[in-house]
Amino acid sequence: MDDEPINNNKKIVTIFSIFVVVVLGCLIYGLLENGKIKDALKSSNEDVYVSNEVVAVYENDEMSLDEFAEIREKIELKELFKDDYRFYYEVINNSDKTISTVDVYLILYDEEYDKPCYVRMECISALKAHSSAIASFYIDEGLVPIAGRREAFAIPELRRSSVATADVSIEYDLAKRDKITVKNNGDKAVEHVEGAVVLYDEEENIVEIETFYSYDLKPHKSSTESLLLFSKPNEVTNYKIYMTAYSYVYDD
Repeated sequence: MDDEPINNNKKIVTIFSIFVVVVLGCLIYGLLENGKIKDALKSSNEDVYVSNEVVAVYENDEMSLDEFAEIREKIELKELFKDDYRFYYEVINNSDKTISTVDVYLILYDEEYDKPCYVRMECISALKAHSSAIASFYIDEGLVPIAGRREAFAIPELRRSSVATADVSIEYDLAKRDKITVKNNGDKAVEHVEGAVVLYDEEENIVEIETFYSYDLKPHKSSTESLLLFSKPNEVTNYKIYMTAYSYVYDD
C-alpha cells in the first residue's frame, strides 16, 4: 500500500514530461514552418574543414568558393627571421583586392617523430591589394622544441562590410631608433594600427624585427610609440616599415 503514492507520482511526472516534449516539438515545428530557424541558420557564418585544407563560406558576404580559392592562391608567405623563440613571416597580398582578415598559422613539428607538436595563429586585418604585412609568432622559451621542421599557411577572409582601410602614415628615423610616430591623415578615427620595423645591416641582412601598435587614433592626430630594440645602433644601416590600419564599418 505504501508504494501506491510513489507509483502515482511517477505516472504524473511521466505524463508531464511527455506533455512538455510534445509542446516543444509543436513550437519548433511552427518556427520551422515560419522560416525563423532557417533564417537564423542561414545568416550565420560557416567554416568547412576538408582534410588539411580550410574552405571558408560566408553567406552574408556572398563570397563564392571560387573567389576564396583565387584569393588564397595569391597570398604568399616568406619566412623573414627567427631566433630561439620568435618567428616572423612576411604576408604578401598579390591580389587586386583588399583582404579584410588573413589568419596565418604556424605549425611546429617534433624533430624525432615529425608529428605536429605546436600550432599558433596570428591575425592580420585590412591587408591592402599588392601590399605586405608581418605575422609575428612568439613562443615561450623552452615550451616546445623548435629544432624540427615548421610549416606556415594563410587563410583569407573577405568580409567586405567589416573593416575599411585607413589613411595612415609612419614617421621613423634611425637616429631616434626606439620611437616611431603613427599619423592618421583621414577624417575618421582609426581603431587599430599594427606594424613592424625591420632593421638591416650594411649587407642587407635582417638584424632585428620589432612590432608596434596604436589604437583609437583620432582624425588628423599622431601617436608616438616605443620600440623595444636589442640591436646596437652601429649594427643597423637601413630599415623597412610594414603596416596595416583599419576602421570598423558600421551599418546605417
